[in-house]
Amino acid sequence: MQLDGKRQHTDKPDKECVAKVHNGHELIEEEDYNKGKVMLMPKQMSKIKFEISKEYTTDLTRISLIGLCSDGSMWIGDQTISKLQHVILTENRTEVITSLNIKIFGMALTHSNNFLVVTDSTKIKLINTMKGQITDSKYDVKPLYPICIHVTSDHHVIIGAKPPGANFSATERRVVVVMDQEGKQLKEYRNHKKRLFDLPRILTSMKHDKHLFSYPRRITGASNGNICLVDWFSNDDRRGQVVVLSHGGDILGIYTGHPDVNTNNNPFTPVGILTTPSDNIVVTDLDNHLLHILTDQGQLITYCNLREMGILHPYSLALSYYKAQDELIGAFEDIQLGVDEDMDDSEEAKQLLKTAGLFAKITFFANLVLLAAKAVAAFLSGSISIISSLVDSVVDLSSGVIIWVTGRAIRQRLPYVYPQGQIKMLTGHTAKPDFLKKLTWICVNHHPKVQYVDTVRAFHFGNNFLVEVDIVLPEDMTLKEAHDIGEPLQQKLERLKEVERAFVHLDYEFEHNPLTEHKMA
Repeated sequence: MQLDGKRQHTDKPDKECVAKVHNGHELIEEEDYNKGKVMLMPKQMSKIKFEISKEYTTDLTRISLIGLCSDGSMWIGDQTISKLQHVILTENRTEVITSLNIKIFGMALTHSNNFLVVTDSTKIKLINTMKGQITDSKYDVKPLYPICIHVTSDHHVIIGAKPPGANFSATERRVVVVMDQEGKQLKEYRNHKKRLFDLPRILTSMKHDKHLFSYPRRITGASNGNICLVDWFSNDDRRGQVVVLSHGGDILGIYTGHPDVNTNNNPFTPVGILTTPSDNIVVTDLDNHLLHILTDQGQLITYCNLREMGILHPYSLALSYYKAQDELIGAFEDIQLGVDEDMDDSEEAKQLLKTAGLFAKITFFANLVLLAAKAVAAFLSGSISIISSLVDSVVDLSSGVIIWVTGRAIRQRLPYVYPQGQIKMLTGHTAKPDFLKKLTWICVNHHPKVQYVDTVRAFHFGNNFLVEVDIVLPEDMTLKEAHDIGEPLQQKLERLKEVERAFVHLDYEFEHNPLTEHKMA
């Protein structure tokens, strides 16, 4: 985990539970929950130990935002001096690769290893990490202005936005927007729920007027589709809460701090937020020098006092997967080696099979000649012994022919005409993420001229998988060169025991929407 802060200089719904809120297995009255009388938390806090594994210095005043690239480098932003840097980590400090004079308020890594950033424009900007260039992206929330941004694992972009003017208002619209890859809005969560019709104020219940959030300052998402956001009440003291929304827009949990450490004098001041691979939520508590660890529904697991480690005012967070990545890469390298060895073994097997086939043909024709010779000898001599030997030769030759015909018929069997032995088909179901990662690894490391892996799909096809991959090659590459890269990749993928058939699509760019390439049913 990467965490930025100042160092000290001194060295949960069943039908019968519709009106209730779950806390573990207990049921809490919804009215008490809505009035803030109940804090959702496990029965016993877990103990998590944090240690500082490495420390680096920068020339920035404050690291407001951190974004990690897949190659281990990172982009760090300082809002106080309007600076954004692309850096690598050296022995004990950061080495600047690219420096941009721009003030950003939010950033998110895309699946193509570029960054979407929030500036003072209604349009989200795109940073090309290879070239260090900033351009307009496809995402625009006009007439609103973006505040924060997150890219989900299924390529959706989640943006928190507000109208122009004051950041904090009790009446103005605040939204969380979900967009697809083309910038088309898929869903919108407002800071207050829409009513079917307006009632006189005296008849309007507080339940209907309950705001989902006030000012979404930071946002992230979980693998289960939940949206987790840091919601500020005021910019003066950064007092706020963590709100967890379901995919349908319902409030799953609201966390306002822990009474042991967050009081009226020391309120909960959340800033940085992230979700772990297990969908736990980690949030910084800026003025109290704490990390709060929550469940995927906003219930407290534990908190960590960073002041005891010498870290003050934790602001921004990023999760480092280096250890997990090393293990994953090691496993995938074994897979790659296994595929290459299988390909080598397959070539040897083909040669052995060819040689065996040649000897089988020689033997067959030798037996045929021998049979003819015995038949002539038996006719001329009338010897019972020669006739007996002739019968043996006929039986041997007939047995060989029957075995050959049977083997050929088995190899050419039509499984849909003669389905004996077939298991129930799973056709159409997508593969699990681990298998898709395996395919992606093989594609990325197939050839040095593969610039990007645009799309990887795998669907159940009977017992195995039907695989489709799109790779990006240089635009000026010849057809022959492209073919000589694509076809071996297809063969390599089909060497995997799980793959029934693989299709490799070659492209020269990756900005298009992959969904436009095929007919949509």
